[in-house]
Amino acid sequence: MKRFILIFCSIFILPAALTAQELEGTTYEIKHGIISLGGPGTGSSTYDLKNVIGTNVGQMDGSLYSMISGLLGLNSLPLATILSYNDSQPMEDETPTLSWLYSDADNDTQKRYQVQVARENFATVVVDSGIVSSAETSYTTSILPRTEERTSYKWRVRVYDGFDWSGWVQADNGFILTATGFLVTGLGALTTPGGVEIEQSTWQGDNDPYFYWDEPAGGIEVLGYSYSLDDLPDDEVDTRSTSYYFPEDSIGEGVHTFYVQAQRSSGLWGEAAAFAIWVDTTAPTIDNLQPASGRVIPGDQPEIGAVLQDAASGVDAQAIEMRLNLARVSPDYSPETGRVSFTPAIPLSEGELIVSLQGADAVGNLSTAVTWSFVIDTEAPEGSILINNGDKASTTNIVTLNISAEDDTSEVIEMLLSNDGIFDTEIWGPYMSLRKNWALPPITGVRKVYCKVKDEAGNVSEVFFDDINLTIIAPETYILSGPSGVTGSHDAEFTFRGSLDGCQFSYKFDNEDWSDWSGTDSVSRAGLNEDNHYFMVRAAKDLNRDGVFQLDEVDPTPALRVWTIGTFKPPAEPEKPIKIWEEE
Repeated sequence: MKRFILIFCSIFILPAALTAQELEGTTYEIKHGIISLGGPGTGSSTYDLKNVIGTNVGQMDGSLYSMISGLLGLNSLPLATILSYNDSQPMEDETPTLSWLYSDADNDTQKRYQVQVARENFATVVVDSGIVSSAETSYTTSILPRTEERTSYKWRVRVYDGFDWSGWVQADNGFILTATGFLVTGLGALTTPGGVEIEQSTWQGDNDPYFYWDEPAGGIEVLGYSYSLDDLPDDEVDTRSTSYYFPEDSIGEGVHTFYVQAQRSSGLWGEAAAFAIWVDTTAPTIDNLQPASGRVIPGDQPEIGAVLQDAASGVDAQAIEMRLNLARVSPDYSPETGRVSFTPAIPLSEGELIVSLQGADAVGNLSTAVTWSFVIDTEAPEGSILINNGDKASTTNIVTLNISAEDDTSEVIEMLLSNDGIFDTEIWGPYMSLRKNWALPPITGVRKVYCKVKDEAGNVSEVFFDDINLTIIAPETYILSGPSGVTGSHDAEFTFRGSLDGCQFSYKFDNEDWSDWSGTDSVSRAGLNEDNHYFMVRAAKDLNRDGVFQLDEVDPTPALRVWTIGTFKPPAEPEKPIKIWEEE
């Protein structure tokens, strides 16, 4: 904020003059009096008169301010702060843009500035902007003169707020302008000394190139050269020659940059020249075969293909070769996914189909031919089933199934069995030609077993079946689990079942008496001694519902299990009764 002092003349008025007087203070200045009206006075220790326009007839100085005849103003000086090119760093820009920060306590805007650039000191100014009427806070110099190697420069600036100038603000550290003109030129590459020229930034198959270059122009004396692959060279001389031959197979596949720079006699290093070399020595890869090798498929017009990829130069679509049973076909190729695919327009014949695929990349690296095969099977298998090997009748509902199935092209791998032929809750299981202990519904009459099979391709056969005349007399007994052979355990637990639902059971261990009849289907015994042991169990069912187990309602051949605790001894089996049925 400006402060103004109005001084009244107490003696006489003088006309205005064309001169101005200055009186400087330590904190601020009094300036721009409009007219001096005269009158002697005393001086001030804080500020003084300055730039009074008119006739100065004297002044009165006080302890806080200066008084003279006239209208006077108080002004804070502007400030400038260096912002750029003050870090003593080398640079090559010979027309740098110098910038500063302007500030003023009175919020006066910058009206003018002046910039000077000199070498070590400001005795000789190299660049002087002169007084520039502008609020800009940067100045781009004219071309600065260079000396060989490097030149140190300093610069300074002063600013004007419309009332007065700031003092000079100097960039004491300044900057260093380096000499140019020793960039390595003529950098190129050959496959071998005197060999084929390698084009820059182009995929090629040479990974041990020969690099060459020219000496810097202008007759500059060079001590040597530093070179590097994929990194800027260090400040160590690697060679005094103008070439370098990489050892055999020393550059890996991919995009690389070779750099070389020269060192001058003064020790200063020049700029690095660069050569982009793209190396591809690896053939494309082939994977994700479709259909998978060895697979059996049901379709006769499958999509056949694989993924063909090259990480460097990419696949040459024109070089892809696919054959089916030695006959060449024309597959499609997707550069985005690498997928090679072929779908035959005419159905293929059943049987094995051999596929071969080979490709090359853009450089010409040829992949190894990949060969695989799969089987086409469009026909369903056929089969047959026999109950109890073709017997016409059975007195027990636990029967044996003999199953036969075949397929002209592939293996039969799964089957389904059903007693009603509906196949609603049944689950596919492994194919087996012999299935023991199949339970028929325990109902007297003609009973059937239905079957269908599936081959490796997934083709399902028609349903086939067999029947048998079932007459239920007495149930059969089956031991489901329990010890057998030689064991170290002195405990034994057996589970069992009968061939009919709702059976009662009686059992015994070794020479014990038969137990009472009960509906339980398991029994355990602990603490048996080391010896041979046997367990017998028989099933019965009151078929005529008279409350008594008749002779033909009790299994005449109890189920038997023999085992040994400890060291094996030849078992002494109990005599097993023989089942005899009388025909009435």
